[in-house]
Amino acid sequence: MLKVIRKVFGDKNERLIKPLLPIVDEVNIHAKAFESLTDDQIKAKTDEFRGRIKAALAGIENDRDEIKVQLKSVKPTDDDESTAYETRLRLYDELDDLEEEWFSTLETTLDELLPEAFAVAKDVCRRMVGKSWEAGGQEITWEMVPYDVQILGAVALHRGNISEMKTGEGKTLVAVPAVYLNALAGYGVHLVTVN
Repeated sequence: MLKVIRKVFGDKNERLIKPLLPIVDEVNIHAKAFESLTDDQIKAKTDEFRGRIKAALAGIENDRDEIKVQLKSVKPTDDDESTAYETRLRLYDELDDLEEEWFSTLETTLDELLPEAFAVAKDVCRRMVGKSWEAGGQEITWEMVPYDVQILGAVALHRGNISEMKTGEGKTLVAVPAVYLNALAGYGVHLVTVN
């Protein structure tokens, strides 16, 4: 009976992966288009993405700055101490709402940028193939370009999920697009791996 149910509905992993496949297709379309860009043009994409993030957050940040100015100007006096307290409480509530809106807007903007940003990471990996450098006293030659399964893993990481992969499936490379995308906001990224 369980086999029949899985055949009809698919297993849990298939149901989780299926909606991500169009994103991978979009990443690949952008990556193919980016192949014609010069190195300087591909580098400029990072500034373009940062500009789009900044533009999306600008109105919220302006409102936040205005409220902070208002907070500094509300000084309690003996006559209106309770009014000042209520005003400050209202302003802090507005700041809390703006903070939630800021995070939501950032998340939405990063999700919108994801296909292009992942494509930039994939294209940069392609451009690096065959290049060598010394690290830890050893010659390292870059030979990796993310496969679709690695892009799927990167989407999962970006969405805050765990991406479990077998040895040799390129877990380190999976992290590259997700870290790049999330670093665009300029607030740092932490990547935790367990081996």
